[in-house]
Amino acid sequence: MTTVLSQVLRQVLEYAGRENFKAELEFCKQKFFHPVGIPGESAETVESELANFIEWFVFDWPLPGGIKLWEKFLKEESAGLDAIARETLKSFASQNYSSFQLKKIRPPAAVARELVSGRKFKEVYGVPPALQAGDFFLGRMIEVAGQFFFTEAFLYLPRNLAKYLERRAKLVKKGKLDRGNFVEELKIISIKGSRYPRMKLEEMYK
Repeated sequence: MTTVLSQVLRQVLEYAGRENFKAELEFCKQKFFHPVGIPGESAETVESELANFIEWFVFDWPLPGGIKLWEKFLKEESAGLDAIARETLKSFASQNYSSFQLKKIRPPAAVARELVSGRKFKEVYGVPPALQAGDFFLGRMIEVAGQFFFTEAFLYLPRNLAKYLERRAKLVKKGKLDRGNFVEELKIISIKGSRYPRMKLEEMYK
């Protein structure tokens, strides 16, 4: 991510941790991890899972009144930001949490394809070095000033599920599968796969 985008996102995440959101945050944590259980403090996957949860809380969860947390930050806290940071914050409206496949790596950028739409993004920044061409993942993309960036929260998907992922994505595109249900399904598969690497694939769907 650009330095400005990273700084703005960090400020919003810190805002989400304030005392006045504590009860809402705890409720949402239970909801987000309900299918798989909240990770224990010693779990190897805890950092990644919590990063995905807090971003979901910031970008997707509707607070009382229907406003998203980043929108509330924009409304109440953005006066202290400079013009560039404020415009970067407004770009959060373009965020897209979806399933992707990494097609090529062109440091410092990469080529990624969104599974449902089939759209290919020829220059995306923020891809972690752990990913390789051909990998599938859930990620949050933000467009800032005509450039595309992934945030730091990723959920990796097993490569051997490629045919399954493509088939389910086509169902979403045809309107035969709800997009939100598809993303939730992939979230569960990813977390189970990371927590229990020896788990059989068919067990991940339960």
